[in-house]
Amino acid sequence: MSVGLLASRGLGFVRDVVIAYRFGASAQTDAYLVAIQIPTVAENLLAGPALHNALIPVAAQETAAAPSGARLRQLLWNAGTLTLAVNGAAVLVLAASATWLVPLFAGGFSLEARALAVQLTMLALLGMPLMALTRLAWAILNVQGRFWGPALSQSLSNVALILFALFLGVRLGIHALAAGFVIGLGLQVLVQYIELGRLGLLGIGAVNWRDPDLLSALRQFLPLALGQLVVVLSPAVDTAIATFLPPGGVTIIRYAQGVIVPFAIISVAVSAPAMPRLSRLVSQDAFEAVTGLLQRVVRPLSLMLFGAAACVFVARTPLVTLLYQRGAFDALAVRQTADTLGVYAFSIPFAGLYYFLLRGLVAFAAGRAILLLNLVALVLNVALDLLFLPLFAHAGIALSSLCVQVVYMLIAALVLSRKLRDQHFLPGIWRPLLANAAAAAVAILAGAAASGPVARLASGELPLLVVPALVAGAVYLALSRVLGAGDLAWLISLLPAGVRSFIVGARGRRAE
Repeated sequence: MSVGLLASRGLGFVRDVVIAYRFGASAQTDAYLVAIQIPTVAENLLAGPALHNALIPVAAQETAAAPSGARLRQLLWNAGTLTLAVNGAAVLVLAASATWLVPLFAGGFSLEARALAVQLTMLALLGMPLMALTRLAWAILNVQGRFWGPALSQSLSNVALILFALFLGVRLGIHALAAGFVIGLGLQVLVQYIELGRLGLLGIGAVNWRDPDLLSALRQFLPLALGQLVVVLSPAVDTAIATFLPPGGVTIIRYAQGVIVPFAIISVAVSAPAMPRLSRLVSQDAFEAVTGLLQRVVRPLSLMLFGAAACVFVARTPLVTLLYQRGAFDALAVRQTADTLGVYAFSIPFAGLYYFLLRGLVAFAAGRAILLLNLVALVLNVALDLLFLPLFAHAGIALSSLCVQVVYMLIAALVLSRKLRDQHFLPGIWRPLLANAAAAAVAILAGAAASGPVARLASGELPLLVVPALVAGAVYLALSRVLGAGDLAWLISLLPAGVRSFIVGARGRRAE
């Protein structure tokens, strides 16, 4: 799975670089980002991660009960038919109302930008049923132990956007991106359903709307969908408020987010395999085992995520320069993106840890708690966006998101503690978090101190990117180790076999 996600995130970088080169940060790119936001919000209400999370426990149970796959095949057919019908009907309604819908998401746009956003929205809406089918296929494949294939299929969406931007961007303009968006989603669905066919899980038959498995999944889906809608409304609110910035403001925020999104691979790669196991342990009332699993994962996860935050922060300006400053992306856009990235960097550990802890809440079927948590966070996000935007412009949106992610993680941990009824759960979560946060703060100071001499002695952006990040990383790992939160043995186990042997041999020689 990690390979597939790494490929997808890597191509996501390339996609953003190509789009920045071709279109820069402009009113056109702002219109495109608003256009793809609308089907994303709608799909998250009608399918989204909620469909994926609701299907996994049911599909896991049916896989264990009927290894032949007959019941799972029927569930896939029933859920797929319902998903297509609901999302297809929604596309027609949303396309007909696009003229009234777009101003809700882009109140700050000029009339020209708003008209362009309407055109792009009507095209992007075609991808909405495809997004929903991808969620469905991914859930079934995950239960079958297929992780890397679905993750790798996401790369196809980025490949399509890259090719359409490069080869059709001049001819079709910004419309090329909307077309690439839809084609890429179609390729994702095709690859995943080919894999389902190989597993013998595709079949055509009568649709049973009263299928107990389908009804069970729907009962879990509804509260999760409402909660997920609130989650996806937060970035939609960010985008809507950012439309009141000068042209290109929405795009600046998107490019800054694009730099930190690849770090989500860490949490996703850890959380997806853990989800079926957490569901099984909860169904067996093995709460002590659930506590142990959550704490064991949080420890190395926090080590990686706080370290990533420190390195990204100290290297933010050269990183943005190397990634984006070419073609239509100018120096002003680089400075604004780097300032915004500096704030978003601090959200890396909190967003990643919340993503993992949310798997625990889903395993407990805590739909109401998730919904309430998301509602509180949405209200907080709107209030902080309106407060910080006039003060800090683009970085104000990032600061609001950071505050929301911190609240998400804290409340999720508290709710899990109540569910587990284990007084040792929270201390086992907080200790590594606080230690790694302190180590990251000192590492940032060390990396910033190293930037000055490097700027005087070396030319170019690459030394300014590499040296401060290496200094920050080394200081961070050392301090985390001293504070008792640096699980370096686990980190070393991720290295290639030859490197591991060298480190173990060196340790042995020192011991002698």
